[in-house]
Amino acid sequence: MLTLTAALQAGDRSVVAAIRAAVRRFRGSVLIGLLAIALGLWPMAAEANPIRVLEEAPGQMVSQVREPVVDGEGRRWQVVAFQRRTPQGLQPLALRLVGFPGQVTFVRGEMLILEDALGDRWQAADDSVHIFTDVDSPEPHIGQYRIGDLWTQLPDAIPLTLQVPTVAGTVPLSVGPGTVADWKALARSMTDAESGG
Repeated sequence: MLTLTAALQAGDRSVVAAIRAAVRRFRGSVLIGLLAIALGLWPMAAEANPIRVLEEAPGQMVSQVREPVVDGEGRRWQVVAFQRRTPQGLQPLALRLVGFPGQVTFVRGEMLILEDALGDRWQAADDSVHIFTDVDSPEPHIGQYRIGDLWTQLPDAIPLTLQVPTVAGTVPLSVGPGTVADWKALARSMTDAESGG
């Protein structure tokens, strides 16, 4: 160590250059290591199970996947796919769309159109009447649609656009293939649990 100190004090340029190069390599190695760790951990966080299971009442469970989305006007929405198991059995998969109160009003009785980038389209019937205890005054910013077995026909790797019927016109909401995969995983898990699989 004395020779290193003496070389530094004497200003030996080759030793100083070697030390600087070693420090740069060390910094680079640390940065690459941290980057590798960060990239290695990110996919694990993204693969966390997005399915929430809640007990609504004794013997009644609901499993759901929630996805926040923003429409073309910058309004925030919540897209909730869910399926309920009651003592009477498994209910069909449903999709609940929640807009911000005062910003959107659903048209009741209209179909929700699901469309992929290839132009394939599917329709889901309005089922909003089943979500409100006071059917005479439903929340205007919440709509629910019966998906049923439609999930089996949806594409795996193509984004979907939900064409939401509102009083102001159709509002397109984009959902990615990962969200659709989560819906399918939800429906599959509920169906498998129901059949004992």
